[in-house]
Amino acid sequence: MNITFLSQKEAEKIMPNSDMAIISVAEDQNKVNLSSNWKNILKLEFDDIDPEEMENMRGVLGSSTVDRMLKNARLFSDNNALELINFVSSLPKEVNHIYIHCKAGRSRSPAIAMFLAEKIGVKVDT
Repeated sequence: MNITFLSQKEAEKIMPNSDMAIISVAEDQNKVNLSSNWKNILKLEFDDIDPEEMENMRGVLGSSTVDRMLKNARLFSDNNALELINFVSSLPKEVNHIYIHCKAGRSRSPAIAMFLAEKIGVKVDT
């Protein structure tokens, strides 16, 4: 099985086949316009935010802004990790390619691809 990570814009152009699956990562899935033909799809919602980086931004943004952002952030969770593993493990045998997208295809989707490569041993196309 191969994995390709890409941007939301690129993912929205894909016309899926039965041998494909997609993991859609967004802050708001209502703003994602994937083909309605996807049969194997997992939708996750969490923010593209790194708490450590936010802590380093206190001097620039101010402590109250950083505190508010961290308080309201939806971070990647253990539950998200289990959802990913369960989704990939339960895919039909004919699925041989998983696409993973986030907004820009540079942060969340590559991180998920590397996570799946490590946990399940799939190949990541870079």
